[in-house]
Amino acid sequence: MKRSLSILLLVLSVLAPVAAFPQAQPADTTWTGETWRIITEVDLLLSQSAYSNNWAGSEFGSLNWQLNSNSVAEKKLFSKIFNKNTLKVSIGYTYSQDRVTNKWSSGDKTNDLIDLESTYRYLLGKPIEPIFALRAITQFVDQTDPENNRVFNPLDLTESIGLAHTLVNQEDREWQYRVGVAARQFIDRDRYDPVALTRETFTQYDGGFEFENTLT
Repeated sequence: MKRSLSILLLVLSVLAPVAAFPQAQPADTTWTGETWRIITEVDLLLSQSAYSNNWAGSEFGSLNWQLNSNSVAEKKLFSKIFNKNTLKVSIGYTYSQDRVTNKWSSGDKTNDLIDLESTYRYLLGKPIEPIFALRAITQFVDQTDPENNRVFNPLDLTESIGLAHTLVNQEDREWQYRVGVAARQFIDRDRYDPVALTRETFTQYDGGFEFENTLT
């Protein structure tokens, strides 16, 4: 439980400065894109169940928590280049209680996601505009190897270029889709090889067509 609680404190320490950062423009004014606009949504979900000694079923006490965060930072960098950065974070753990000893488990991870994307759109004033995107997907702790917990592993990197069309563009909501081509790199550090009994970094490269539909 100490490990999962330390991870929760790490997440809160990362998100707290972002959530406390003032917005570049008040909510009741028209944003022109000349200054940074930062929007952050954070929610914490908690659920707990307990059973008395009179309960004859097979269920046991449990405690679940899940922290989710969605952040957007956007600005017009130049007269024709619009930059939008999105960060999605989700982490959660479940703790169970032994019916005989009443001791709680150390916790099992149920959610773990870090999804960061930065897009650069060339403003043409047309329904369809060129766009370039960089995306990184990882997690706080990789527990697939019981003997080697790895932080921020594996790492999935994607670079794409294509065309974007915005269906909805409101003050607090944007719906956009894009199509294009993408290159991807998948990096898994210190992966264990059961045949050679060694650990080495595994890297995979691929590419193809991309279709992305986003609502922020």
